[in-house]
Amino acid sequence: MREFLYKIFMVSRGYSVPMSILNWFVVFVLAMQTYSNANPWYGIIALVGVVFAHLGTNIFDDGVDYLLNVPKQLCKEEFLKKVSMKTVFVLTVIYFMIAILVGGFFILKVGIAVLYIIIPTSIIILLYPKLNNFALGEM
Repeated sequence: MREFLYKIFMVSRGYSVPMSILNWFVVFVLAMQTYSNANPWYGIIALVGVVFAHLGTNIFDDGVDYLLNVPKQLCKEEFLKKVSMKTVFVLTVIYFMIAILVGGFFILKVGIAVLYIIIPTSIIILLYPKLNNFALGEM
């Protein structure tokens, strides 16, 4: 089980999560200092959505690259060969479903305006593998 979780961590590039946490933390601290009615629990829930969207994007990108036989970094290729494409697909769906549920929560709690963030972000996530071909992925 430990080996399987390690493979999942590596295939999802879980080691990149601190990048998401740092970005979230800056916005979280700013919001807590700026708004007197800021809800810290909403910030924690948002962190869950951000992390799972990030992990989903990582594995989605690697899965697309693998299927299209795009040259990859050796570490990505090494772990993709150790899990099935079915596992990659299932993980992608799980990660994105968690992010979607968090988005749905915020639509219910905050309002439809959250879609102004969700829609462009979703488009960028879906285009991420293609954007990487033009060195625009991290933009």
